Formats: sequence, structure tokens, C-alpha cells
Amino acid sequence: MVKYTGLAVMGIVVTLSLFFIKVKKESRQELVRAESELQSGRHREAVLHYERAIMWYTPFSRDVHRSINRLWEIGDQAEASRDDSLALYAYRSLRASLYSIRSFYQPYQDWIAKCDVRIVNLMAIEKAGPNAQPAEIEKHRARYAHMHARKLGPKLGGVILTEIGFFGWVGATLGLIWYGLSSQGNWLWRPCVWWGSGVVLFLTTWVIGLLLA
Repeated sequence: MVKYTGLAVMGIVVTLSLFFIKVKKESRQELVRAESELQSGRHREAVLHYERAIMWYTPFSRDVHRSINRLWEIGDQAEASRDDSLALYAYRSLRASLYSIRSFYQPYQDWIAKCDVRIVNLMAIEKAGPNAQPAEIEKHRARYAHMHARKLGPKLGGVILTEIGFFGWVGATLGLIWYGLSSQGNWLWRPCVWWGSGVVLFLTTWVIGLLLA
């Protein structure tokens, strides 16, 4: 029984490690592609790859942080050169990518707030037109600011259910192996029913959480 439990734990650890390595690798590759596109002057293509690099998020990732800064720089420089279309594209891509990595907490929330300010301002100027009066621009800015004040991204309740479902499923699976197998390697009926029900319950919770998030 100890042997089977050790193998199960090792399998879970290896799987999670490979997943982490995969995410880090994809983020780095997208960052490299983005830097290449930026050096070639293809700013929109660069924005796309920076956005993807952020979506392959892991905590404390320097590649993600670099991609965030690069997107902000592209938007800032485009805004300074009066290319409002590219600036909006960069800020919106940054904002969307940050919302996409939300789980039970929101990483880089301060960057989202900074993007909102820039996006709202650019949208107000675009809506008002080139010859608009300051009062008209301010009216549009207030309306767009209200729209952007609404929180986007996954719903917290769904995210919590997803986390509970996933970790509960892993725990119930380990319990099934630990208590459901005899020392001879035979399945024991009562523990299997108990822990097997837990596997089904938490797996269902995980799916419901994904649907609600």
C-alpha cells in the first residue's frame, strides 16, 4: 500500500513539475518572439506575443514582468507619437492579458488601474473627435471610466470552487489509493466506495467551478 501511495504522490509531483516547466518555457518563447518582432518594427505583432507571454503566467516570473513593461512602453511611445490606435491596442492587450491570469487573486492589479486611466482617456478623445471642446471630452471620459470601473475576469466564487474541486480531487485520489488498497494490493470495498465518492464529488465541484468562473 505504501508503495502504491508513493508512486501516486511521485506521479502527481512529476506532472505538476512538468506543467510548471511547460508554462515557463512557453512564456519565454513568446517573449523571444515578441522582442524579435519589436526589433523589426512590427509593433502589433510584438504586442500579440507579449500578451501571450503574460498569459503563460507563473508567480514571480521575470519574463511576464518584462512583457508587461514592454507592452506599457509600446503604448506610451505610441501615445507620445500620436498613434492612438496602436496605443489603445497595447493598453487593451495588457489589460486583457492581466485579467486572463486571475485566479483566487488578481496579479498586477496596479497595472490594470494604470491601463484603465490611459484607455479611458484615449477612448474619450477618439469619441469626441479632433475639434471637441474639453467639456465634451470630459463627458465621454466620465462615461468610459464608469464602464471600466466594473470588474472583469473570472468570478471569485467560481474560482474558489475550482480550487477546492482540484485539490479535493487530488486528496480523494490519494485517499482512495492509501485506504482502498490492502497490503496485498486488493481493493477494499467500503473504503473504495467512500473515497471513490469523494473523487466524483470533488471532480464534479471542479467542473462546476470552471463553468461558473
